[in-house]
Amino acid sequence: MDASYIAGLVDGEGCFSITKHVTNKGPNRFDLHPYCSIALKQKWLLEEIKEFFGFGFVRKKKSHRKNQSDTYEFVCRSQSECLLFCNRLMPYLVLKKDRAILLKSFLESRINQKPENNKAHTKPYTKAQLDFYLKLKKLNSRGGKL
Repeated sequence: MDASYIAGLVDGEGCFSITKHVTNKGPNRFDLHPYCSIALKQKWLLEEIKEFFGFGFVRKKKSHRKNQSDTYEFVCRSQSECLLFCNRLMPYLVLKKDRAILLKSFLESRINQKPENNKAHTKPYTKAQLDFYLKLKKLNSRGGKL
């Protein structure tokens, strides 16, 4: 198992995303969370990927279709884990390199941003950070292009 092999899996069955959660806290009234995943039917392979990175988790995704079997998903959600995931795979990605670059840029800007009043949840999103979110959302839509 190496990063180039995993990057090939991510190009075919992976996802780099930022999810939006509505909240009543903070100046934004919503939170943006990084999300990296690989979905496969082979749970053992995803467990090896989890072991390779040393973080993340594997979960079962039930199929909602009659003739489709369940799949499994390797997921990482924290800023630090998603940044490591992007950095390890970036040199080998082809099809989803643009998505990894956007997510990495978003994460680096959030990590480097100083919180207001020393409270992490009070960091307002910058225009650039919101643009990263919207561009990634558009790329991840069906047939999405910038």
